[in-house]
Amino acid sequence: MRRLKNQAGNTLIISVILLVLFSVIGLSIMTLTMNGISKNEVRENNIRAAAYAEKGIDRITQQINLELETVLKNTNYSGLPRENFIKILNSTLDHYTCSNNMITEKDKYSVCIKKISPTYEIYDETIENKTRKLIKFESTGYSGGVEKVLSSKIEMGAEIAPPSLNYAVGSNQDKNKNGGDLTLNGGLSIQGDIKVDNVLTTSYLLGDLPKIYPSSGKQKSIINIGSENTNQRPPLFSNDSLYKITKFIPEYSNLGIKDYVENFNNSNDIYSTREYDRNNLTYVKINDLTEDLGNIKPVSKECYWLFWLRCENKENPNVPFRITGVNTIKKFTTPADLHIFDANLTIKDGLYVGGNLSISGDVTIEGPIYVNGKVNINGNIDSNSMIYSLQDVNIQLSKLNPKGEKGSLIILTKENIKINFNSVIQNRINAFFYAENDIKITGIFSNMEIKGGVSGKNVILTGIDFFNKSRLQIIYDKDIIDIYNNLKRKQHVIYKIEPPIVKDREV
Repeated sequence: MRRLKNQAGNTLIISVILLVLFSVIGLSIMTLTMNGISKNEVRENNIRAAAYAEKGIDRITQQINLELETVLKNTNYSGLPRENFIKILNSTLDHYTCSNNMITEKDKYSVCIKKISPTYEIYDETIENKTRKLIKFESTGYSGGVEKVLSSKIEMGAEIAPPSLNYAVGSNQDKNKNGGDLTLNGGLSIQGDIKVDNVLTTSYLLGDLPKIYPSSGKQKSIINIGSENTNQRPPLFSNDSLYKITKFIPEYSNLGIKDYVENFNNSNDIYSTREYDRNNLTYVKINDLTEDLGNIKPVSKECYWLFWLRCENKENPNVPFRITGVNTIKKFTTPADLHIFDANLTIKDGLYVGGNLSISGDVTIEGPIYVNGKVNINGNIDSNSMIYSLQDVNIQLSKLNPKGEKGSLIILTKENIKINFNSVIQNRINAFFYAENDIKITGIFSNMEIKGGVSGKNVILTGIDFFNKSRLQIIYDKDIIDIYNNLKRKQHVIYKIEPPIVKDREV
């Protein structure tokens, strides 16, 4: 009997011990589970808060860009004057600063502009680009009592460079969806990417197809085509493995060539060139003049005689003008035709030609030129110049050379460009040719290597392969964008907003 009681007591003790043990284990497991759940919730809140903070950055940048794009869209592609755009950009950004306005979405995020800093030109870091700003955004995301602060530096503002300048060769549709065809005939050579807004056509000439090579550091060239059509079956190029075709939606981009005139012609006055009246001379005050300036002798310490030059046709101020010899000018305007012949000409601020421009003979030229008429180039030209033209540009029987190591020739026209019958000896030039209408370049009797790019509404390039060396080579050079930006700094009209560019981001 006593033995049974002892066994029952032992069983009870063991049961109690096991109950306590499993209770402790269960409680521990429950505690660990609850801690895990809590940690998961904290982790999820951290992730969600960071995501909300990023969403705030995305929203405010999209909202600012949309407001700027809407302003330009309301101009119907005619653009916005540069000074007006700068004012709108500054006022738009000021509206979203932390002291003025906090963009919020309830219980998710709050975001604002913490700081606005200037940006500088790519080609010269001492020159501020007032059409773009580097903006520091600060966004706070909220979730379950957790806050995450995201700081992001983003560059915003006017377009840096049009898409055309990102390609070795490009064909561009106008705003009415006309054009955009690219035709490549024979053994010409292209190094870089190609943009075709509409139809790409390549064809044999003397048994050769065009060749295409990727830019330095790339495995393949990219051919962006906006249409489903090409005018023949592959192969499109003789080296068919060095490119790939991608589809894209063409986007109209206006360079606003005509608007550049404001940089050159500041006055509508037509000055008379009749013989001056000796009895009615004009004086110009010059203080403390003590030395001669070239062939101009001082009448006294305080003034020069100033009178208008006499032309052969005294009754017509619109007579053609000719520049020869060595000349350096700050700004020059003529309402008539201009012929630059056997000259070494440096233009500081701009040359405006109201008529046609002819360049011939041995010419070295540097500086920007705006031509209201046609441009004809026929000679041995060393250039570091940018030419805007409202009519056709023809380059024939010429040899084009860079002035110095980095000299370039950039031609932008509202009409057509035609280049043919030039030097038979290989001619290398840093150049970019852009036409709002058609471009035709022939490398059969010529031998040209264009380092830069070619872009037009419709582009026709023709070349032959002569002993495994193409007589028309186009090699993309990204430095051409820097040169374009140098010109754009003085542009009076803004046409497009660049998508936001993230420079730095930290949580």
